[in-house]
Amino acid sequence: MRKLLAILFMAVLVIGYFIFTKYRYAEIDKSGKPTASGMETKLKEISIQLDESYPQTPEELMNIYNTAVKYQYSESADYETIVQSVDVMRKIYGEQLSSLTSTEHQLANMWLTAQNYQAQKKP
Repeated sequence: MRKLLAILFMAVLVIGYFIFTKYRYAEIDKSGKPTASGMETKLKEISIQLDESYPQTPEELMNIYNTAVKYQYSESADYETIVQSVDVMRKIYGEQLSSLTSTEHQLANMWLTAQNYQAQKKP
């Protein structure tokens, strides 16, 4: 009987620990949507990847682009997420296209667009 209680106690302890750490440092929330910190981390990784090498195929480029856009319009996107996504977008565009508008202008427009989109989505 004591062994059974000890095993049960250890199982509950281990499961509790994994649940606690999963949501404490989570990149997704309990509903399965990415958190702001998770999105920022992913966008920073993409930015570093773009610094190292530009995507070789259109599919890779579109995956990066789609991730950035998805995070820009996410319900949990905050200002830092928008900053990171604009950085990624400017690296995708290249120097010639990025030179047509300033980073500050693009960031301000994207922040307002994201806020308007989030406001329209709320009931």
